[in-house]
Amino acid sequence: MIKGPLIINSQAAVTGTGVTFYLTGSQAGFTIAAGAALSLEAPKTGDYGGLQIFQDRTANTGATNTLNGSAGTKLVGAIYTATQTVSVSGGSGFGQQSPLMPIIADQIKFSRSMTANADVTGFNMAAPLPKAGSEARLTE
Repeated sequence: MIKGPLIINSQAAVTGTGVTFYLTGSQAGFTIAAGAALSLEAPKTGDYGGLQIFQDRTANTGATNTLNGSAGTKLVGAIYTATQTVSVSGGSGFGQQSPLMPIIADQIKFSRSMTANADVTGFNMAAPLPKAGSEARLTE
C-alpha cells in the first residue's frame, strides 16, 4: 500500500512478478516517466489477481495519472483508477510487450504512437473488475 503518489522516474529500472500497487491517501495517483525500464506482472490469483495498479476510489478524486512508455515497457495487469484520468503516451512499440493491460478510469487520454493488444489466455482475474457506474464513451 502506498499512501501518496507512485512515481517512477526516467532511467529507473523496475522489475517484479506478482506485484500490485495499491494507492490511497490525499495524493494517490501515479506518474511513470518515459525512459523507465519496466517489467511488471500482476499476481495471477488471490485478492488482487490481475490488478497491476489499484487506486482507492475515494482517494484524490479527479486527479490525472501519467503513463509514458516505450518499446521496452511491459505491464501485465489491469490499471484501475475509476475516479481519476489516465493519460497514456507512448513511443514506437509501446504496448507490444504488454499482452494484458486493461485500463479502467474516469477518462483515458491517448497521445503519440502505441499498440494496443488484448490476450487474456491463461490470465484469471480474482473477481470481475468493479464498474464506476457509467458506460465507456469516446470524446475529442
